[in-house]
Parts: sequence; C-alpha cells; structure tokens
Amino acid sequence: MKPSIRNEKGIALLTTLMLTVLGFGVVATLLYMVTYATKATSVEQKYATALDAAKGGADFLINMMQNELYGPPGLGGVVVSSSNSACMEQKLTQATSESNPAASWPPCCTGNSTQCNSDIVSSDPRILPDLTLSVGGCQVFTKIINTKITNDDFLYTVSVRANSPTPDGEPHAEIFFLYSLNKPSP
Repeated sequence: MKPSIRNEKGIALLTTLMLTVLGFGVVATLLYMVTYATKATSVEQKYATALDAAKGGADFLINMMQNELYGPPGLGGVVVSSSNSACMEQKLTQATSESNPAASWPPCCTGNSTQCNSDIVSSDPRILPDLTLSVGGCQVFTKIINTKITNDDFLYTVSVRANSPTPDGEPHAEIFFLYSLNKPSP
C-alpha cells in the first residue's frame, strides 16, 4: 500500500516559509560576523596606533638621554610637557643604590613630599610622569622608574604608556624597557 497525502494544499506555502526563515537566519549570522569583525579590526587599529605612539615616546626619551636634553624639548607636531623636568634631570644623572633607593628621590618629583615615597616608585607612568607627549592623537606618558650605575654604564628602567584617542583611553599600549647608556668619559 502506498501512502498518499490527500490534501496537498498549503505545502508550498509551508516550504517557502521554512526556506525564508532559514535565509533570514543565514543573513543575520553573516551580518553579526561582519559587525563583530569590524569592531575587532577597529580595536586592533587603535592598539596599533597606541603601540606606535608608545614606541615613539620611548625613542623620544632615549634621544633625550643620549643628547643630555633634560628640559621639556620641542618637536614639530608633537606636544611635549614635563612638569618634572628638574626631577627628570636628577633621575637621568643620579643613580640609585641600596643606600640611595629610587624612593629617596627628592620631593621635586611630586611637589608633595608625602606622595614621593609611595608614588615615585610606581611603575605606572600615568602617576607622576616625567614626560608627557601628545602624538597622533594619543596621550603618551613616560617615566623613569629606576637608575643604576655599573662600571661603564647608566642603566635606566623606563615605563611608557600610550592611550589611544578614545574617550576612555582603551585600548592602550604599555612598554617597559631597560636602557643602557655609556657613562661620559672624564
């Protein structure tokens, strides 16, 4: 016996509706994927911009160290400020040791002697930065965390943070590095 459907009215409508729902599902999934990929690409581009700005801030500070420029220098198109230029000079020229730790750098670093001991050794360059740059819309903070003297070199521990040009500063890039500079010959 052969089963037969006696009333086939409406089967075409049901099939069309099922295919339409399936098509909308595929389109919605593709739209979500494209939107998500666009957001991810935007975040990656902002991070890349912030990373390049942080690298530029690090290069700028290294150039200052090599050329013994301790005040707030100027550079075309780059806004530079240093509210701690006297302290920055001291950090670049006065090494620390066990008897003279970084926390003993003078209150000129903060303008407030009660904060100097706790905040000056913070590795966050946003807290009492030595140098602040505005590069490509990014805010770049640089801070010398520590200075050591070896037999032939000054060793500087440096922290750099660049906030992307968004209201909340996210994404951002942070760079920590150790820089060795030969001591000048007497």
